[in-house]
Amino acid sequence: DTIVEWIDDNLHQPLRIDDIARHAGYSKWHLQRLFLQYKG
Repeated sequence: DTIVEWIDDNLHQPLRIDDIARHAGYSKWHLQRLFLQYKG
């Protein structure tokens, strides 16, 4: 859950899907699919 941990650690600032995807190394489309698959 390193992406989720990164999100938790950065909740003090505005987060955009583009930033999260860049940090994770995925396209935003692929990250959204993975997130839905694993987190519902």
